[in-house]
Amino acid sequence: DFLARILLWIYDVFHRLTSSAGLAVILMTLVVRGGLMPLSIRNQLSMRSHGRKVSKLKPKLDALKKRFPNDPRRFREEQVKLMREHGVGFPFGCVMMLLQIPIFMALFGSLRIEYALRHEAFGWITDLSAKDPWFILPVLMMLSSLFQVWLNPTPPDPMQAKMMWFM
Repeated sequence: DFLARILLWIYDVFHRLTSSAGLAVILMTLVVRGGLMPLSIRNQLSMRSHGRKVSKLKPKLDALKKRFPNDPRRFREEQVKLMREHGVGFPFGCVMMLLQIPIFMALFGSLRIEYALRHEAFGWITDLSAKDPWFILPVLMMLSSLFQVWLNPTPPDPMQAKMMWFM
């Protein structure tokens, strides 16, 4: 609720400045994304660093898998020991993403309850509170998501790369 009030205040400022609900939503989203940019950058750097460290250990991890094929508990113990020896810790990129989730939930929730969006037109959309009649926004979102995945470095693990594209 606290975050939603702040976001609605930002929306109101931009709506008064531009007199357009659509532009106000876009500008508010840009402000939120810009404010979260340091967390996103830190997340990316942490994940890249972790990926580099793990890729250097890959031959040793593969050797451990061969040594303990039928003992997963022992393999995990040896894996943790190996990673500690080489200074590879838990990737905190997931934690950074978890910090962003409440903010995006508040952004979505604040826009869902904002009464001023009802019957406001923007571009081809006649009512910002209704679904997109031409299905253009979901397609644009999907294309921008694919573009973001394409910009990210390819993970060393092929399964992770496939999962990123699938997600």
